[in-house]
Amino acid sequence: MYNFRKFLEVLDECTSNLTMIKACRDAGLKQLGKGSSRIVFALNETKVIKFALNETGKKQNAEEARLWLFLDYDRPGLKQYYAKVFIEFAAHNDLYSVQERLSKVTKKEAEPYELAVYTNSRHGHAKRLVAAIKHVDDTLGFCTYGDINKGNLGRSKRGSIKVLDYGLPMYLAKQYRAASLNGQYFNFKAQRSIKNI
Repeated sequence: MYNFRKFLEVLDECTSNLTMIKACRDAGLKQLGKGSSRIVFALNETKVIKFALNETGKKQNAEEARLWLFLDYDRPGLKQYYAKVFIEFAAHNDLYSVQERLSKVTKKEAEPYELAVYTNSRHGHAKRLVAAIKHVDDTLGFCTYGDINKGNLGRSKRGSIKVLDYGLPMYLAKQYRAASLNGQYFNFKAQRSIKNI
């Protein structure tokens, strides 16, 4: 998208998350992924936009921003392992967040990172990434460490492997688990219109 800042102004005029998502589709933005609580579109070659599909998605957007601010102010040396959140472009009500766009990694590229979670890896960058994520998770009460896999890793424009989805603090993970065990997972993840106020 040529002028994504103007497009963000258009989104801020929308009345709900669903009208924002429709605006993305109408503008021809490419959908890159969809989970149980968020949907991701490419804004341009360097940025993506993550929309909340429900209240959980809003919390995940807020928590990703909180984690990025922690890194920015308290652990700047660890920022290299996380896709950047552009705080200045986030929606004031957490309906969307703007993040660094990473390209997909292959299964072979992801393997050392997945193994580093469970073994004493010899792969230097994988070992450091996993150690950094575990440290931040332990400090802030997140559970990104257990979700290091091919779908949650990406390659930056400079070639570094980073985590691209880290908005799941322990309290949300417990809600997901409880909903799953009680047969309420589909109700928990349902897409809902959230007002943009």
